[in-house]
Amino acid sequence: MKIGDKVFVFDDTVRQYHDDQGNKTVGCYYKAKFVLKEITGETKQSYIFDGYSKVKKKEIGKIIFATQEDVDKHIWVYNNHYKIGEWVKGVRDYDKLKQIEAIVNSIWRLNNN
Repeated sequence: MKIGDKVFVFDDTVRQYHDDQGNKTVGCYYKAKFVLKEITGETKQSYIFDGYSKVKKKEIGKIIFATQEDVDKHIWVYNNHYKIGEWVKGVRDYDKLKQIEAIVNSIWRLNNN
């Protein structure tokens, strides 16, 4: 990412929500909190937006996203991680739990090497 790039920034101060068709929504519409902004400056550790808002570079993938696809993936995880965790807690089948354990162990090994 560099100065001039447009990126999606998670903005928790957004309080008026509109869906993809532009209709006002009654409750929180999580996707509306991702605002397209231009990088207007940069320091060693941060990106600057609108000439004054600073966001640390280490927040890439957490609150700064380069593409709409990255935002969509983040939203999917946000909407599904709890449900999946609750489902796993309810599994009482040995074979299914062994498969889940193998997946979790392989992911853990990848992230800790």
